[in-house]
Amino acid sequence: MNIGIVGPQCAGKTTLASFIEGTMMKFAAPLYTVNYALKIDKNRAFMQEQSDLIKKYFGRDYFIKEFDKVINKMFQTNFICDDIRYKLELDHVKAKGWLLVYIDADEEIRRDRAKSNDLEFLPDHNSEIEIESLRPDCDIYINNTHLSIGTLAAIARELQNFKGMK
Repeated sequence: MNIGIVGPQCAGKTTLASFIEGTMMKFAAPLYTVNYALKIDKNRAFMQEQSDLIKKYFGRDYFIKEFDKVINKMFQTNFICDDIRYKLELDHVKAKGWLLVYIDADEEIRRDRAKSNDLEFLPDHNSEIEIESLRPDCDIYINNTHLSIGTLAAIARELQNFKGMK
């Protein structure tokens, strides 16, 4: 099973993904490669500007094409993608039959998580604008405000309660 995780900054997407067995995939993988080559830490504003330029010069679907190139080279399933941020990306993986999980948390909690991880909190960032509108298209909703995302049992309960599990 392939699982896509959607949600705003610091809602718990990557933490949730770490509890699921599979190969991690990211639409933004080329941006992380640039950061690595430049020997710089993740900087969301810089990555967003790169993303905008790439889409301007190489097409809106550049990241989807690159994502598919990597997946198509692997002879396996059980992929997890924790950075679905745009309708174009969500529609792409949904058409391929991926299970989509939306994880959310109150802004104050997300802001505190960003601060404790030494991240700039950017709720109005370009990559955050479409996220809430993707929620109705997801199969599972997890409210990580009151749920202790740090416990595998809590995540397992949420997933087991999902009736449409494939």
